[in-house]
Amino acid sequence: MSDKVSHYREYMPKQAKDICDVIGILPTIALVKQYGGQSIYVASRSDAPSCIKLAECIGEEAVNLLSRYVAGGYLSIPICTKVLRAKRNDELRTEFDRLTMLEKMSSREAVKTLIRFFEQPIHERQIWRILKSTNG
Repeated sequence: MSDKVSHYREYMPKQAKDICDVIGILPTIALVKQYGGQSIYVASRSDAPSCIKLAECIGEEAVNLLSRYVAGGYLSIPICTKVLRAKRNDELRTEFDRLTMLEKMSSREAVKTLIRFFEQPIHERQIWRILKSTNG
């Protein structure tokens, strides 16, 4: 597991950690992002229609592992707000560095660009708080 994403695990509830143990951290985060707060049916055969749709989200290998783990039943996917927030903040810091170092934008220009970088806009004051913090 990459050091860059391994710290997300500490923000996960037990159920998400259990899923993570089966399919890995990145597929788990993708699953949470797409299906968090829902129960999903995972067929025992990975070629079933529900698993084919799931593979678009987490990949075939993860679906194969998950279908063996659940073996034809429903799996409740936790929301994992803290994980998604930590991932968003890491992405924001990475994009800020790219904009200021590679694109040669000023810090203010970069922050104004980052306001609309995510699905839900983030206020510039919040972006500055995130950039100044060192944790998720």
